[in-house]
Amino acid sequence: MGVSLNSKQMFGSPQVGHGGVNNLSDEYLIRFGGPKGNDPISGSRFFQQADDLTAPGSGIRVEGGHHRLEVIRQRTEYGQISSDTLIEVLKKQENRDENNKMHQS
Repeated sequence: MGVSLNSKQMFGSPQVGHGGVNNLSDEYLIRFGGPKGNDPISGSRFFQQADDLTAPGSGIRVEGGHHRLEVIRQRTEYGQISSDTLIEVLKKQENRDENNKMHQS
């Protein structure tokens, strides 16, 4: 995913105060806000050079929840979670200046 994952977050430890994202039920993984409801998967759209800037971007730049997304990816790959499962993402404000620079490069 291009992000360094913290093994204490993934598998749990006293320092992070929970049993690990890897041990969450599917329901808690995909629940908006996570198990406690206060930690949504969040990000912003990004655009590639050929994208129409009036349409949705080519992808999402993940800003929060990347540990849960990695476990969802793994479970989807192994057939434990359907690839049709919708994952709600809290939309952060995308940086139009950055997107325009990417579009013009």
